[in-house]
Parts: sequence; C-alpha cells; structure tokens
Amino acid sequence: MKTRKILSKNPSSFIDVNNICSHTTSNKMEVNEDAIFDLQLQSCFFLGVFDGVGSSETGEFVTQISIDAITRELKLYEFRPLKYAITQSLREANRLILLRKTKASYSEIGASFTGVLVRDREICLANIGNCRAYLLRDNVIQQLTTDHTYIQELKSHGISPSQEDLVERKHVLTRMLGAVPNVNISVFPLWIWDSKDCDVEGNDVIILCSDGLYEYINIQDVADKISNCAGNYKSVCEELTQEAIANGSKDNISIVTIPLIGQLRNVLPPGYNVSIDDSKEDSFDDDNYDSGIEEYQIDNNIYVLHLIILVILFNFISIMFFLVGLI
Repeated sequence: MKTRKILSKNPSSFIDVNNICSHTTSNKMEVNEDAIFDLQLQSCFFLGVFDGVGSSETGEFVTQISIDAITRELKLYEFRPLKYAITQSLREANRLILLRKTKASYSEIGASFTGVLVRDREICLANIGNCRAYLLRDNVIQQLTTDHTYIQELKSHGISPSQEDLVERKHVLTRMLGAVPNVNISVFPLWIWDSKDCDVEGNDVIILCSDGLYEYINIQDVADKISNCAGNYKSVCEELTQEAIANGSKDNISIVTIPLIGQLRNVLPPGYNVSIDDSKEDSFDDDNYDSGIEEYQIDNNIYVLHLIILVILFNFISIMFFLVGLI
C-alpha cells in the first residue's frame, strides 16, 4: 500500500500541486498490477493510472513496460503539442507490449490506462480500457472518460446488457494497450479557466482511478467525501480505498486526486494562446496516424532522387570527356 504526494515543484500555476495525492494498494492480491505513474519534465508533467491485464506474473510486468516507454517518449516529444506527445507515447507502449507478447508467447496481456499531460493551462486527457477519469465540481461528479468494454459497447448501441453479460463479460475489454498494432486511443484536449477569464466560482478536482475502486463504491460517495475533505486528499484517498475493500473489492485499487485552481472546460480561455504552435498537427488523426512512417518514406524517396541525379551527372560528364578525346 502506498500513499504519496506527486510533484516536487509547480509546473503549472493552475494546478494545486501541494495537494495532488495518490494511493494504491494490491488489496487481497499477491501482486499489485495497478500502477500510478508521474513524470515531471521541463515544460509539462504527466500523471496516469495503469491496470495490468493478465496473470499475476504478467500484469505488473506490462504496466512497467508502459511506464518505461512513456518516460522515453515524453522526454523526446515534450515540446510538441500535448495531443501528439501523449498519443505517440502510448502507441510506443502498445508497440513494446506487443513485441514482448510475441517473444514470450503470452496470449492475454495488456494494460488499461487513463491519465493527463499538463502544460500551463492545457490538459490533454487520454484513456484506453476501463480505468476512469472523473471531474468533481460543486459536489457534482461527472465521468470524463468512456470505458472500452463489452458492456459499454452494448449500452452505446442502445442495448441493455443481460444479467449473464453483466456477470460473465463485466471485465471484457474492447480496447487496451497490447491488443492490436493500430491501437485507437481516446484523447481529449481541455483547458483550465480561472476567475480572470470569466465568472468562475470554486475549483474543480480531477480524479483518476482503476476499476477496483469505482466498481465497489457509490460514485456520489466519492464526490461527497472529496468535497468535504477540506484539502486533506491523502486521508480521503485512503478512506475511499478502505470503503471499496469493505464493500467487497478484491482487486488492486488506485486513485489519484488532482485539484485545479480554476475550472476545466473544453474550449480555450478568452485571450489565451497555446504555448506551443500545433498548426502542423491540425490534420492529426487518432484513428489513422501512422507514427511518422510516411514521412520517413518521403525522406527516403528524396535520397533516391538525389542519387539518380548524381548518376546522371556522372554519366553526362563521362560522355563529354569521351567526346573531347575523340576530337
């Protein structure tokens, strides 16, 4: 069991860094396949919850692969637009899980994920699988992410799951890291508004958690306890974890609270300019993005063209010397 504060210094004046808190426990399982990961860089920081899929031996292994890949990729892309950086990082994690899966002949391994990449007032929320992100405002809690599960797919198509589905297919994922090469990751750009921008009263809290918590606790109870914790997020995270265990949770449990100084919205604040120009990424397509392969092929074509021109020039010069010799 581990509870801690996350960041050592303030990377954003719109995040209440001193009160960001995380808590994770293996609960009744031998190994904690959940993982809470934070990474602080020069221009941004990352917070995420992972839930490994597989046996007790592979679940923890997969989350570590994801964390290592994301660390490397975010250090490489931290000055790119947030959507690009977080998507690239998760796709690299997906690639490495698939690679290890093939080499070790694992049949069912993968990871669910939800997390945020933050730069100043920009927040990019990403998720895949069944870890969740919630937004708490004025004791009203709203789920920000959509589960990638068989049950949610039925509900999205207007089909009520049968009792058999709810029992036998409750944890069947339709998407996860490590399932398919062309993984589709849900990514949402968001921004923090404060009282300088508009009539904002009160501050929001982002909550990240795994299914070991939200499946065994009333979500309004989460809202009530966090709203009334008077900033003691460490204590309330532990309390919510214990409540989920008391209600029958035998799974790993993870929760992260991220208090904002302002409110989260899906449009830019008035007069705010994005700190890094993302005009080159306007055509970025989450479903069809090919990780720069096309750009690499274009570069190779240029090299081939240059080589052809050099060969032609060499042949032309050789012919000219030959003709001069005849004269």
